[in-house]
Amino acid sequence: MISKKEETAKPLKSYALGLFGNEVTSVYPLESRLAKYKMIKMSIKRAERGGSRVSTASLDCKKLWTVANVLTLARLAAAPYVVASIAYERWGLAFGFFVFAAVTDFLDGFCARLMNDESKIGALLDPIADKVFIATSFAALTFTSPSFLVPGWFACLIFARETILLCGSALTLRFSPGSPMTPSIFGKLTTFFQMAFISWLFICRFMVWAPAKTYYALLAALAVFAVFSCIHYLVRGVLALCPE
Repeated sequence: MISKKEETAKPLKSYALGLFGNEVTSVYPLESRLAKYKMIKMSIKRAERGGSRVSTASLDCKKLWTVANVLTLARLAAAPYVVASIAYERWGLAFGFFVFAAVTDFLDGFCARLMNDESKIGALLDPIADKVFIATSFAALTFTSPSFLVPGWFACLIFARETILLCGSALTLRFSPGSPMTPSIFGKLTTFFQMAFISWLFICRFMVWAPAKTYYALLAALAVFAVFSCIHYLVRGVLALCPE
């Protein structure tokens, strides 16, 4: 059997020899045409690989409506209800929505692992939902709070942190798509402590507590932890973009 490369090269060789005879210069037209043939073949392979990536992405989009992703979307949808309840000082309702959203933060990852429904869409949605939920909750608590008002500088710090991390994740996804986008232990702890702190503010109102010293100590600890985890994520992002 004659390979496709040989079938292509045979007429080219005959054409070259017909024009130039057996001179050494007859090799050049043949080599140039074979080079073009190789370039076309490589282009076809690249197109096929690109097509497979697109099909994989489209298949991944079908995994949007999994149990884990629905829980993540529910947390994202609960954010405006938490803010509205805080704004109208409906503390019981606000706390109920907040606890619901906090529970979904634990359940979505648990369900994804239990049902083997982990997906790229879920990996993207989960941190976005966390950041929107936390940032909007702290922003609302700067204007009215069940116990202690959250200072404006702290809300700006949280908002700046979440914005930097979202932009950094987008850059990493754009320029280094193969890098893992898994949350670090420091990021998970920061989110947990922030949710616990907001829950503590509600509990202080329900229990009629006013521990000012504890409040300021927790606020300072959260600020330090937020900055540290942000720097940790930035270092990871730089290493992913510049591995060498």
